[in-house]
Formats: sequence, C-alpha cells, structure tokens
Amino acid sequence: MNLLSSETTVDLNFWGTSVTVQCSPSDVAEISFFYRAFLAGPATESDVAVRVRCLSWITRGFFRSLLANDGLEKHLEINDLRDERFSVSRVFHDWSGVPSPLPPFATSTMRNRIAVYPGAVVRLTDGRMVALIGENYVGKTSTVVAFCRMNRAELVADSLVVLDLDERVCLTYETPLGFRRQGLKNITNLLDQIEHRLTVSPDTGLVALVQPEAVLGRRNAPGGPLDHIVHLVMGPVSRVETLELPDLQWFTAAPPSRVKACLPNRAVQVQLPKAWTPENRATAVLNALTNRGEPTT
Repeated sequence: MNLLSSETTVDLNFWGTSVTVQCSPSDVAEISFFYRAFLAGPATESDVAVRVRCLSWITRGFFRSLLANDGLEKHLEINDLRDERFSVSRVFHDWSGVPSPLPPFATSTMRNRIAVYPGAVVRLTDGRMVALIGENYVGKTSTVVAFCRMNRAELVADSLVVLDLDERVCLTYETPLGFRRQGLKNITNLLDQIEHRLTVSPDTGLVALVQPEAVLGRRNAPGGPLDHIVHLVMGPVSRVETLELPDLQWFTAAPPSRVKACLPNRAVQVQLPKAWTPENRATAVLNALTNRGEPTT
C-alpha cells in the first residue's frame, strides 16, 4: 500500500487568503483543533497550497510529531499559487527557523497586507483594544486570562498580534491557549473533561493547549483599531512608565509607515514583581490604562 496515496486535504481561509492543506488523515483532527476558526469550504481557486508530512513515520502525522518534539524527519511545502517566488520547501527535524505554514504569513497574498508580532490582545469592557507584549514567559497569557475571568475584558488573540494594514485594525486570531507551570496546575482537573493537546517546552516543561471557551466560557471577540500597547516586564517593584513606541520589528513586507499608521504613538511599560499573581498583574495593567497607576514619567 502506498501510504502517500491516502493523503487528504483540508481547506482554510485566513482573513481572505484561501489555503488548501494536503496532509495525512491523522493530521485532520489536529488542524481542526488548532485552526478551527479558519476552517472553510473548498475554494474555487486557492491562493496557497501547503503540504505537510512526517517522513520518518507517515501515519503518525506532521502535527503529532511537532507536539511530541520527537525529532523525526518532517517535510513542509508552501506553494504560493499567486507568486512562485515565495514558495518554499523544507525538510527538518525541529520547528526552529521553519516558515509558518499556517497561517502562511510569508506568501504574496499576506506579506504586504498583514503584519504580525508576538503578543496577546484583549478588548476591554469599555471597547478599547489593548495589545500586551513582552519577553517569552513574562506572563502575557496568564494576564489576559485573568482579565477575562475578572470580566474586565474579552480575548481577541493570545499568541500573535495580527494587524490588517489595509483596514488599520487588529484582527481576531483564535488559537488554543497554552497553560504551563502554575497555570497548568490550576486547570489540571479540567483537562479530563475537555479536548486538549499536550506538548513539552524545553524551557518550561509540560504545556496543555486548550480552546479559549473551555476556560473563559466564550470564543474570541472581534478585533478593531488598536488603542494601547502595554509592554510587560519583570522587576523588583511595581512601576509604570509611558514611553516612545519601541521598534518592534513586525513580520511583514510592508513599509514601516503602514505599520505605524495602525499603532498608538506611545507604549505603557508596566514593571511587575515576579511573585505577583495573574490577577495582580491584570489589575496593575488596568490601573495603568485608566490613570490610576503611578507613572514615573
């Protein structure tokens, strides 16, 4: 039996970019879990064709191999059907340095219209859109989850801030939330009752991936114009500063002027003690944005 002949396809649509994914049957459930908000019917004409395979163990599936960090050989093809100059093919064992296949941000239909940067986005109850940025593991996810559980905001995006440069808005990017360390301990009893995935981070250990509404009670909220950027940092004491907007090196092919037009002129830097709870951090951020903090500049 030719195992490659059993491959199937899944159709997705990322903010107007139509993507057809060719994969093993075992990958279908994983794509549906991670990208369910972008599942679509077959397009009349696709913009991008993606093919993913775990070459060392074809029936295992590409995404199961990634989650397991098993080091098996994987193959990724991203065929830009609008401009072949942006098509790529990679054989790899670990994810680092490999272009994103889903969403295919580097392809011609997205690279000039979309800009992305690591971070989280919430819509406050008064309608303001706030992006939280900061170093890895500074507490962005736990802080936005606390915001939502305190009924002070709705989640818009967790892992990436996604800007539509044509419309000058921040887009909804619904993906599973990652819980690690204390956050994982807090939801362990819930995991037996809900669909989830597990992976292992070399930096933080076991990570549980869970759909937003399983822990927040609702799916992600609509995006909109970005009102604030909050830069979270860890430090010995609580401190708030208003700073010039840093050069964030957004991933995009668009000129910096187009990105700048979507952003506020300044950023709020909130320094928080490491020992603070997510609820403490969320309250401090809210205070900083409502002029109840103690800015030093």
